Amino acid sequence: MAKLGLPTEHEEQSFFSQWLTLRGIPHFAVDNEWHRGNAFAMQKWREKQGFAPGAPDLVIIPLAPKNCRPVAVEMKRQKGSQHRPTQKRMMRILEHYGWTYVLAKGCDAAIEAMIDLGFVTNKPATFTENANEPKTSQRKDPKVSKGGRSRRYFSA
Repeated sequence: MAKLGLPTEHEEQSFFSQWLTLRGIPHFAVDNEWHRGNAFAMQKWREKQGFAPGAPDLVIIPLAPKNCRPVAVEMKRQKGSQHRPTQKRMMRILEHYGWTYVLAKGCDAAIEAMIDLGFVTNKPATFTENANEPKTSQRKDPKVSKGGRSRRYFSA
């Protein structure tokens, strides 16, 4: 925990990610943290890979049940953090293309937004090789896709 007893942005995002996982809501984090060192060289290297300054912290994979739109979540600390200009620009871009952009000051605010968007389910997630097939432990030979990898799906 950071000074004043407030969680850091990293801790808030970790708590929220755990909450999503426990409710079977597939999501992923966007690696948008700058690493120390030669910042200019790192920025150029990452831009060549498609890095976009201001990218949201989390992307929720299923569309929001209430508005059928993709969801991007930008996490902030409860107090003392700012929405940077690059993040505001990215918010406008995503909203222009139909995304729901959630600016959450803390884990509780992010959870409240997910509830408002209709993501709450009491059914825990299960991880299976294919949502329409028995779990791996019940199958003798795993299904393999053309690429040679097992197909994996989250199902709620």
